[in-house]
Amino acid sequence: MKANNHLLAKSGFTFFATKQLSSDCLKGFPQSLSGQPFLLQGKKSAVRQRLESWLEKHDIVLNIIAEFDDSALMKSFAHAGYGVFAGPTLIEKAIVSQYKVSVIGRTTEFEEHYYAISLERRLKHPAIVEIVNGAITKG
Repeated sequence: MKANNHLLAKSGFTFFATKQLSSDCLKGFPQSLSGQPFLLQGKKSAVRQRLESWLEKHDIVLNIIAEFDDSALMKSFAHAGYGVFAGPTLIEKAIVSQYKVSVIGRTTEFEEHYYAISLERRLKHPAIVEIVNGAITKG
């Protein structure tokens, strides 16, 4: 059986840290990230390679404090002041609210894509069509 992908949304990335740590990073973003303590997605993360390419393109050398396969754990460490991290801009408000972190900067030079997967080439169920159309208009 063949699965079909239906794009729901795309999102750039936002960089976050506690207010105290973010104050050192605001001026001169993204180069201001060089040398800052950084909390990084694990090597198996889909976004890791794109993030590393973006950092290399901007000549940013990270001071990696820890790597995480669990994004909630990474955000908790950031909340505790251990470092800067990147997350999808699509959920920026939720991250700021839940983890009490500040925005350092944003980029759309690399993105995360969100898909609905179905066995149908063309979505037929009215509820699924409504969800997909709603996500596309908001994304």
